[in-house]
Amino acid sequence: MSEHIQTNFGKFNKGKNFNGVDPDFMDDGVSEEAHKSTVTKVSKVAEVSPMIAIGDTSRSIQGFNLTYDRLFAEFQQKLIEKYTEMRQGYMSEF
Repeated sequence: MSEHIQTNFGKFNKGKNFNGVDPDFMDDGVSEEAHKSTVTKVSKVAEVSPMIAIGDTSRSIQGFNLTYDRLFAEFQQKLIEKYTEMRQGYMSEF
């Protein structure tokens, strides 16, 4: 039974005259144009996309800075209050 199994050992052993399109290999459902295409091949040259123009961000940055400063000031005030309460508690226990 195993003598009748079809093999393709010679499929990848093509000589120097191989042009890149094997008619026996074309049965993979891909068109001949896709096999010959250079677009689908990996290029060794990187393509850089064009620069994207960014609008004025100064208002956004300023708004973020104001919000951050306000929240940090509130956090710092609460932290100092809690630390003062804790210190007074330790002092009264001592």
